[in-house]
Amino acid sequence: MNRRKGYEFPSSIKEEARRLVGYRCERCGRKGTTEAHHIIPIHLGREIPWIGQAVITSLANVEILCPHCHEIADQEAENMTREQVEELARSVVGVARMAS
Repeated sequence: MNRRKGYEFPSSIKEEARRLVGYRCERCGRKGTTEAHHIIPIHLGREIPWIGQAVITSLANVEILCPHCHEIADQEAENMTREQVEELARSVVGVARMAS
């Protein structure tokens, strides 16, 4: 089973996020290959019912990163506590509401 099924960013969201940051990595500023990183990790978002798929796949939950920074971000996410994820999610939900 694909753990990410249903939680991938739509291509329109990824492209909009890339455009907004000038097609650069948001952490190191490199141009070139970039990837869409889930700020709220998929596996943790699924564990907290009020977060939901709409938040996980929203523009507010995207960070555009180069492959190197994406790997670092994924490692950081593995160490997040539930409380940290909930705090981050409240922030992301607030941003998403302001954008709509």
